Amino acid sequence: MTADAPTQDALHGFTIFRHEVRIGAVELLSTEEVPMECATLAAELSAQPSVPPLSPDQLERSLHHRHLPALDETAVIDYDQSEQRITAFDPARLDTLINAVQDLTESLEGNRF
Repeated sequence: MTADAPTQDALHGFTIFRHEVRIGAVELLSTEEVPMECATLAAELSAQPSVPPLSPDQLERSLHHRHLPALDETAVIDYDQSEQRITAFDPARLDTLINAVQDLTESLEGNRF
């Protein structure tokens, strides 16, 4: 059995919102020029107080191997792993995921016993 589109969108939204690095990356990418190198994103994120205190090199490795591929799976970004470059950011897709998370959360709150 597969999840319906709103549920799948909510799951993708939770993939983003469950980690500070992913939230920071999406926030930064929404205001910056894309395409962007993974190293550039890591350098900019390492200065953010909401991101765990990692060196830019550690953050870059974490972004490349874990966070950017996860964001790519949500279709909010396109990440070229071989080039280590974010090639696209889709703000409309991000809005869809945010709305799906809000809708699911509200429906769960309405079903309290």
